[in-house]
Amino acid sequence: MEGKRKQVWHMPRLWYGIFTAFISAQPYVVQAQETTNLFTHKDWFVRHEYYPSTDSQACAARTPSRQGHVLDITIWGNGSHTVYIFMSTTPWSGNFEDNLKLHVDYDRWTLHDANFKSNGVVSFEFSNLDKLFEFLDDLMDGRALALKTPDERRDLAVWSLSGSYASVLKLFECYERISTDVNGSTYGASSQYGSSSTYGNAN
Repeated sequence: MEGKRKQVWHMPRLWYGIFTAFISAQPYVVQAQETTNLFTHKDWFVRHEYYPSTDSQACAARTPSRQGHVLDITIWGNGSHTVYIFMSTTPWSGNFEDNLKLHVDYDRWTLHDANFKSNGVVSFEFSNLDKLFEFLDDLMDGRALALKTPDERRDLAVWSLSGSYASVLKLFECYERISTDVNGSTYGASSQYGSSSTYGNAN
């Protein structure tokens, strides 16, 4: 993060310890077959996702923008995580890796080597656990998050952070329930929640 550094740590240290054990694991990429909405607050919602093909689970906190772009923070049952952006219209072409420029209010974040896809999906995983929690703290304390062009002069998407504080806490509550150990998931074999090229240049 560039700019003023916050010293606030909202995340319980138990969650920090659990994440440390699994941070190197890779996320699943198949589409969830069962999703259950757990929590809705202001502009955010939290849901549980189940993947029968791999018998795996995830928890996701999401918020849509007014233009239909979606910001998603997903935590997988094995402890890994992914920050997703789903653009309703794609302001770049091709598949590539590049720096993702985000502004949380007046704090600037550069997420290095994010994966950009031609279908408008961006994904990123923090390799440094402290940075992940610092980023989540900024989201919880902030008012808005903006996806910027590479020169940071223009917004490509803006999301409200109203409701993010409670939603991130609920996200980690969900993760605690699905976290796995050597004995398998705390939920067992199935979901217990219920059924179910350079970017920025395009107009």
